[in-house]
Amino acid sequence: MSHAETNKIADNIALKLTPHIGNKTFVHSRLMPAIKNILPWIAVFAIFSYLFWDIDKTQFLTSLSYANIYTYVPGLIVFGMIAFLLDTQNLYAIFNHFKYNMKFTDILPMRGVTYLLMIINFNLGMGGILYFLKRDQDISIKRGTGLMLIYNTATQNSLFILSIIGCLIAPHSDIIRKILIFSIICVSVNFLWVAVLKKLPDRGNFSKFKTLAWVKVYHEIPFNSYLLITFWRCVYYSTFILFFYLGVRAFNMAIPLLLLTAYVPIILLIISLPVTPFGLGTSQAAMILFFKDFGSEANILAFGITYSTSVIIIRGIIGLFYLKKSQGIRSIKRGIQMENANEKI
Repeated sequence: MSHAETNKIADNIALKLTPHIGNKTFVHSRLMPAIKNILPWIAVFAIFSYLFWDIDKTQFLTSLSYANIYTYVPGLIVFGMIAFLLDTQNLYAIFNHFKYNMKFTDILPMRGVTYLLMIINFNLGMGGILYFLKRDQDISIKRGTGLMLIYNTATQNSLFILSIIGCLIAPHSDIIRKILIFSIICVSVNFLWVAVLKKLPDRGNFSKFKTLAWVKVYHEIPFNSYLLITFWRCVYYSTFILFFYLGVRAFNMAIPLLLLTAYVPIILLIISLPVTPFGLGTSQAAMILFFKDFGSEANILAFGITYSTSVIIIRGIIGLFYLKKSQGIRSIKRGIQMENANEKI
């Protein structure tokens, strides 16, 4: 039986198994992505409802009104630009290790536009990077996926490493101990994963697996280079600690830098978990837990919400700036769809 015949039979079976509502067919392929997109926002609503249930709403509004915006806003702008440049440098570092002829100024618009795409949808942001790599450097989607896997693994490891350091600095508690164990296990698994992919034998099914475009990338990058990329991701996330130091003071909370060095990486790790978009709700809950000795829940929540929304806004502004120099978001989305259709991952 040919592959085409098999697909036809599978389509017929799926059609028969699809429930009908009146004369309309319930399209599973359309419903599931919609549910997948809605559920995280339901989680955001549920978490914020819980957080706002017991706090003093008047004090929350007072905390917002008394925040020193003349300190916070300039700090946000400086932080946003430094973080953007470092983020771009991190991408430049990985492309440089693979000897791609890309200038730092070439990566700025790619990183900027994908900031905006990631606000719409995280996967769209990653797809945007793959699209730019294909368009500008003729890097295949599969190979680009391998590059982004290395980049994302280094990102995860940097957060785990900083969280481990943070847990060792932070006052001992049961939750800190659990986060420490979790981070050690995860960073060990990630490094083991990279080591295994680099050491696969050249025989049997392993040899076929090694020829996959996204796997070959792991063989081409020296382990020292991978560690260097992880280091640069640590530098990038360290800037968040400094911004928190300024930000909490704008909201009248004097949290020592040492404690922020301990807690901010853990908060960033929680934000990175695929629970809610941009860590909304989960990050605020973590801030209330860790900063409770330095302010009321209403004050901490006011800072937490301001932090999340302001970071999204500053990234959106950067994205819009570079979008004007690009083809427009619809053209980019069409390009991503066309590349995915031409070269299935």
